[in-house]
Amino acid sequence: MAGNFAVIEVKCEHAGKAGIAKDLETLSFFVNEFGYQRAIYLIYGDADPRASPGCRSEHGESRRD
Repeated sequence: MAGNFAVIEVKCEHAGKAGIAKDLETLSFFVNEFGYQRAIYLIYGDADPRASPGCRSEHGESRRD
């Protein structure tokens, strides 16, 4: 599909690791297969994402970019 700019997934801060992994795979699929230019993963809530092990990147770092 032409003209796809962004795909977005939104989760609360209590999302589990398995769900996050599945969501990231789905976002990657949309970028790679449907030509989206950006994938945005938004985690909302009161807690600092660095404190939640479910909100780590594959490299073990919290991401804020």
